[in-house]
Amino acid sequence: MPRIAKPRWNASRRRWYGNVGERDDNGRRREVFAPAEIGERDEAKAWEWFKTAQSRDRTVKPQASGLLADMVCGYYLTWAKRQRDEGKLAPSEFANKARHLGIFSDQLGQRAVRTLEPNDLTDFGVDLLDFYTPTYARNVCATVRAALNWAVRDKEIPLDANPIQGFKAPMIPRSPARFAERAEAAAFLAHWRTRSKRKTITGKYDRLTLLLERILIRTGARPGELCKLQWGDIVWKGWQTTSGHACAKAVIPPERWKAGKVTGKPRTIYFTPSLTRALRRVFERSRLHPEWVFVHGRGRGGAGAGGPWESGSVLSKTTLKVRRELIAWQAEVAERIKAGAVVKPWESKRAGIAILNVGHNRLVNYRWRHTAISTLLMLGVDVATIAELTGTSPDMIYKHYGHLLDSHLQSAAERLAGGRRSS
Repeated sequence: MPRIAKPRWNASRRRWYGNVGERDDNGRRREVFAPAEIGERDEAKAWEWFKTAQSRDRTVKPQASGLLADMVCGYYLTWAKRQRDEGKLAPSEFANKARHLGIFSDQLGQRAVRTLEPNDLTDFGVDLLDFYTPTYARNVCATVRAALNWAVRDKEIPLDANPIQGFKAPMIPRSPARFAERAEAAAFLAHWRTRSKRKTITGKYDRLTLLLERILIRTGARPGELCKLQWGDIVWKGWQTTSGHACAKAVIPPERWKAGKVTGKPRTIYFTPSLTRALRRVFERSRLHPEWVFVHGRGRGGAGAGGPWESGSVLSKTTLKVRRELIAWQAEVAERIKAGAVVKPWESKRAGIAILNVGHNRLVNYRWRHTAISTLLMLGVDVATIAELTGTSPDMIYKHYGHLLDSHLQSAAERLAGGRRSS
């Protein structure tokens, strides 16, 4: 039996809300929220707002004068939901859009769209910095801009131009130094390797994800690129090392990697001989999916297992879990050592490696990319080659990825001093 259409109080958001518009394929209507000024005890005002919201049905073309910002957000999310249901939009990306537009609607949702100005979104972005990181604040503003651009293109919405075009998004400061030492990567991989049994179903998925991590460390690829990697992307005899080893490479079509839609070029990832052998073993002996290279074992009771990772942000949850397990294990070994217990040499060594759980240099997947690019810089590889190899631009390497260790700078200073004659 369907729920009675009426305004309801959302305790978590402290707002009245209701469902209006046409029903979707699941029989659900679009969810809209009332202005924050209507308090929990103002049910009469909530009903007045709800009746007004019901009159703004999607089947009736909205008037330009009465087109509110939260209405545009609702229409855009309805379209985005269809894109998600058709497989054209990742569920995690849809969830992010809904979250971003919810934040925007809380602040400016009751403004008529035609009254919005670029400065309104600029100030909104600045206010977000009190609660969110610059990157997240910038992403929220980008989603708002995308929703309004979509509304301009939609023939049923009376919006001729994007009113906030030209706003200034929050500035993202230069990324702080992120660099993982070789011992840190080794400790992380070693702990992951011993955390699950090889022959169990869970262990098979876990070790496949471990291989994904190894490739992230060795190649500096973006997590999202490997999450969506397909067996058809791999060229098994793609290149040859100077010592004569035949190695594989992945050629990802432009539409399936971050900058591909802009450059129109495929993304090429070169695998080392050891990674090539590991991928070949999976392909020939233990493939878990006929199309996708890396699939997960997530879900309850096996439900949902075997599907591809949606994005790098979903993969990060598994990395976070392993990182916390490793830090807890290190603390347990440290307590045993403090109590005078005998521990194995490898336990003592691994427990002594600093693994950060907080801060900008904490162990996360994208840190491997920073490390790979910084290492190439310190090896003397030119920036243009690094940019092409890692699928980014020279500007991004200068502004975001490239970090020179103090030890490297000291060595350069010593060479500079050694190259001059003493006065």
